Amino acid sequence: MMSLYMSRSSKYWLGVLAWMSVVFLLSTDFGSATHTSRILRPFFHWLLPALSDTSVDYLQFLVRKAAHLSEYAVLAVLALGAVKASLKVRVHAWSWLAAGTALAVVAVYASLDEFHQLFVPTRTASFFDVLIDTGGGAIGLAIALACNKIRAVVVARRTTLPSAGGTSENPVVS
Repeated sequence: MMSLYMSRSSKYWLGVLAWMSVVFLLSTDFGSATHTSRILRPFFHWLLPALSDTSVDYLQFLVRKAAHLSEYAVLAVLALGAVKASLKVRVHAWSWLAAGTALAVVAVYASLDEFHQLFVPTRTASFFDVLIDTGGGAIGLAIALACNKIRAVVVARRTTLPSAGGTSENPVVS
């Protein structure tokens, strides 16, 4: 009899695979500069009518590279959760092993993504983009680490507050 049980880590990996599918879609002709310029160029000209075409091209370039950074930052955070679940690391605990593995997942997928773009006529593959994507993953992991540290401070402060009642010198904060 086939079981419909799905392990905890499998659920996290499904999120990673779903996001990888989004990244893959954006790596096709659908996400090419030709298609994104149909939205970005009129928007920039509307926002800043005096902007030259060269400046609009540069802004479009920056937006597209920022998209690389952000989509791979999201991938890194999702991969971090999946790796932590696979390694059975507590959800709110930090693991350098899990973070390094997640960053490796991002770097490998970024390389495969650029390889895929070799076969898409309206896209260009670039080692520079692999570096940007991996950098985006590192930024995502740095944000996750910062959030983890902030959470630890908040939890530590909560545990040091009095449990009930307070005095005027030591009021309870809720």
